[in-house]
Formats: sequence, structure tokens, C-alpha cells
Amino acid sequence: MLDQGRRPNSTIPGPMLVDEWMRYSTARHEASRRLEKAIANVDASMQRIETLLKINALKRRVLVVDDDADARRLTADTIRKGVDVHVDESTSFDAKNNFSTKRHAVVVVSLLLDGGENGIDLLLSFGRGPRAVLVADKADENLTKAASVAHAVPLARPAADIAALISTLLFDAMGEL
Repeated sequence: MLDQGRRPNSTIPGPMLVDEWMRYSTARHEASRRLEKAIANVDASMQRIETLLKINALKRRVLVVDDDADARRLTADTIRKGVDVHVDESTSFDAKNNFSTKRHAVVVVSLLLDGGENGIDLLLSFGRGPRAVLVADKADENLTKAASVAHAVPLARPAADIAALISTLLFDAMGEL
């Protein structure tokens, strides 16, 4: 006997199920449209995230901040001789602008800066992105405490082994040398 609601061997619904089939088909079409729209939104968001990551990515650069020009130059030259990396030199006054435009992977900052500033506050203003080295004239408990507050590596002058330290920090920050 033939079922009144369906035709034999057919996937097209009979007259009794047309309304249900139309609701199902419309809902399925709407769900597909929403899914396509969501995928397009995810793709656009991923592109924006990738662009922001490229803009904000740390660069293979080192920033040396010291208000004493001779100490700054000596530190920068020591790094340049030991590591193949671009080194920017800066005073504390220009450091924030220099960092924000170039996104250095490693920042080397003197503990004591001119004008009542200190390296701790400067490093904290950079955030946790770059690896940091806090440099002082002598190694003592104060340097170690200050460095730990700023999430930095303490280093006393003369810093003959700074190139090896910078190389390690670059690898840590970027996963490459």
C-alpha cells in the first residue's frame, strides 16, 4: 500500500510534509548563510591579528639606554663586536619613543639615569615584551633586587660578557640567532 504522505522512491516530500520541508530548508539555508558569514568574520579577524602581530613584533634589535654617553657607547660597541645585531643608542629622554617605534627584542638600561629617573621605571614602562638587562657600576644586593622588580637580568660594569648575554636573550625573545 502506498503511503499518502510520500511518493515511492522519492526524496521530495508529499503534500502533507511540504510546510515542514520548507521550514527545514529555510532554516538550513539560513544556518549555512550564518556559518559563511562567521567564517568570513574569523578570516578578517585573523588578518587583523596577523597585521597587529607584525606591527608589534619584536625586532632583532638591541636598545642601549644610558645618559652617560661614554658608557652608552662602550656598551653598544661591545654588543656590536660580539653579536650580529642592530644596536640603537638612546638617552632616557628619547628611550620610550625609540622603543615604541622600533620594538627592540632586548633593552639594556642603566640603573641610574639623569634627572631623577631610574632604569627600573623605564623598563617597567616598556612592559614584558622585550628581554631586559639592568646595568650598574657595581654588583650588589640592590642591583639584584632592582633587576627582579623590573624582570631584568642584573649586570655590573665592566660588562665584558654582555655580548654572550645579549645573544642568549635574543634567542630567548625570538627563538633565533
